[in-house]
Amino acid sequence: MTTRLLTETLRGAPTPRRPVWIMRQAGRYLPEYQALRAKHDFKTLSKTPDLAAQVTLLPMARFPLDAAIVFADIMSPLPALGVEFDFQPGPVIATPLRSQAAVDALPNVETEALAPEVMATLRSVRKELPAKTALLGFCGAPWTLAAYLVEGKGVNGFPTLRAFAHQAPDALDALLAKLANAMAKYLIAQGRAGADAVQIFDSWAGALSLADWQRIVRPHLLRLLETVGKAQIPRILFLQNAPHLLDAYAELPAEALAVDWRVDIAALQQQRPERPVQGNLDPAVLLAGPEATRRATTELLHRTNPRGHIVNLGHGILPQTPLDSVEVFVGVVLEERVGILDVNDRLERSGLFDPPYDRTETSGYVRFKVRGKPGASIYSKSDRDGPYVAVRRRALKSCRFPQNSQLSGFLGSHHLEGRGDWRDYSVDGEHVDTVIGIIGGTI
Repeated sequence: MTTRLLTETLRGAPTPRRPVWIMRQAGRYLPEYQALRAKHDFKTLSKTPDLAAQVTLLPMARFPLDAAIVFADIMSPLPALGVEFDFQPGPVIATPLRSQAAVDALPNVETEALAPEVMATLRSVRKELPAKTALLGFCGAPWTLAAYLVEGKGVNGFPTLRAFAHQAPDALDALLAKLANAMAKYLIAQGRAGADAVQIFDSWAGALSLADWQRIVRPHLLRLLETVGKAQIPRILFLQNAPHLLDAYAELPAEALAVDWRVDIAALQQQRPERPVQGNLDPAVLLAGPEATRRATTELLHRTNPRGHIVNLGHGILPQTPLDSVEVFVGVVLEERVGILDVNDRLERSGLFDPPYDRTETSGYVRFKVRGKPGASIYSKSDRDGPYVAVRRRALKSCRFPQNSQLSGFLGSHHLEGRGDWRDYSVDGEHVDTVIGIIGGTI
């Protein structure tokens, strides 16, 4: 079975490096996309499966990304609810929903009616993608969709929607319930059409206070996520411009939490070590050119834990982004050596070391105590040059490590440096298996 980096990361497994993709990666920054837009409007592109599949694959031909995301819009499933809209350039609703009667008139839609063109696009793209590349579906969260349906278009802060929440709370609750039900069906259908995972975009939740969000939004978003989870479809939940809601969103059931550039993603990893995260370079950094992009991407990688980290921007890529910056952004991630994750995983699974493995030392080392050999330990660590192990000289001299010329010869040939009582050795790739084999033959 083919392993896909992104799906492995979502399930918390060690990977040889971090996966990378870009929100809005099939978009206006690509000259190939601009050429298609000169012939077709956005609605035609997104509603025509052959064209949408072509657009979905455009960035994959330029960059070695680890995931493709289907070319569609968060509004794509709404015609099934009888909602008429156009793009100017953002969505504009022909008749905003601002009454109980308008909400009641929305049908309880069947799955087959929800953007069948998106399902056709997914099936087509899956056939074209390399087996190792993940395919993502997506939807808008109930509150974010309601923002457009009630307000009528994108407006800063969505005041009409917030007023509607107090003027007609039952109507808004019913609208959110219908949207949650429809989006759950829509995401499950995308999974069945070939999506390996789905992302739920909650772009406008930050317009509410925490108390209002808990009361108005959370029950419906929770039901949507639970329903999709029961269908065994991995979920990425994206929160934008809402740091006051971060802890509340982190409590929701999703395999990964995606955050914008305003969030300290390293601190989020420390607070929620069990939760994969996605993000979160500021898209504007790429406008500053390749060198600025290289510095910022490198800094992001250095301050975050590679395990469970999906590299992305903190929001959609901007139309004026230079292609050279995108190439550098992706390239820095692909060049990173995260072999230490694989090294530690192999050491743990070897059965040669006594748990628990000490991961709390401020030095950043992980200590592995050789089973049955008191005082014999190796310490793994990774830096910019890749993974290595450190061994105390006195442990070797006092024979606390197994007396074995093969081990001594191997470590001697892979010596990196020594300071005081320490000697450091490279054990990347197959080297760790050699260490495991030597130690295993002597205990």
